[in-house]
Order: sequence, then structure tokens, then C-alpha cells
Amino acid sequence: MPEKNVTTWTAMLNAYCAVGDLATSEIILESMPEHNVVSWTSMVVGYGHKGNLESAKHYFYRLNVEGIQPSEVTFTGVLSGATACQLGRSRFVDMVGDYHVAPSTVHYGSMVDALGRAGQVEYAARLVEEMPVPPDAAAWGAVLSACKTQRDVSRAAWAAVRAFDVDPANDTPYMLLSNACVS
Repeated sequence: MPEKNVTTWTAMLNAYCAVGDLATSEIILESMPEHNVVSWTSMVVGYGHKGNLESAKHYFYRLNVEGIQPSEVTFTGVLSGATACQLGRSRFVDMVGDYHVAPSTVHYGSMVDALGRAGQVEYAARLVEEMPVPPDAAAWGAVLSACKTQRDVSRAAWAAVRAFDVDPANDTPYMLLSNACVS
């Protein structure tokens, strides 16, 4: 095997996180002679996707203690993991205020998804409307999915119209609206 460096260590760590073997990931992380943003991000995302809020927060904290600046990818992972563990809202605010990372449409989509899963469809829709960038069909699709989950047919129809306005050739909003109406 080639010499172990931060890249090879992190590749092993990330592979174990990806398959959900977080115990082995922790052993690898603690054995690493040095860490980088990808190492910490792997742990935050791994625990976030498992729904383990405390461990995800712990590794996000340790990233900060080591003086490593979270990247846009770190926040994407935190926010997408937040759908399982509700870590997202405070991290979304921190991302902008404390770390000066401008949210992308992916970050907004993750937040919309997290809000929708938490039953906060109204806030999810408002977030999409107030995005500083024009919302894409995926953002409106996340609202539609939340409407289906929460059985909010009137808001689903409203979101579908906006999705059609953004991308009239996309038939996904029709399917999502139909699913919201029959659930």
C-alpha cells in the first residue's frame, strides 16, 4: 500500500462512514496523525445520516476546536443529515453568520427538506420564496414532497404552479402534486 497520508487516511475513513461503520471510522479518525476538513466532514455527515445528533454535533465541534474552517460541503452534509436529526436550522444560521459561507440552492433544498420532514411546511415554503437566488424546480419539488408528507393539498397546488413556472417541461411536479392529492 502507498504511504499513509491525510488523503489515504481520509479515504479509508470516508469509506467506512459511507457504509455506516462509524465505530471503525472513529478508530481510523483517532489513529490519523493529522485531520483535514474532509476527515471531520465525513464524521459529521456519517452521524447525521444515522440520526445521531449528539455525535454529529460533537464532530462539528471538534472540527472547530482544531481550527479548521467548515467548507460548503461540510454544511451541505450537515444540512442533509439534519433531515434525520434536526441539527440543520441552527447550523444554517451559523453557516451564514459565523462562517460566512453563502448558502447554495443545495443548502436551501436541504433546509426545505428538513423543515418539511419536521412538519413545518409553511416555513419551508417561505424559505423558498425568500431565497436570495431564484428557486429552481428542485426547491419547489422539496416543498411539494413536504406537502405530500403533511397532506397539505392546497399548498401543494400552490407550490406546483411555481414549479411549473420555473420549468414548464418538467413533469415531476405533476407527479408530486398527484401523489399529494391521493395520500
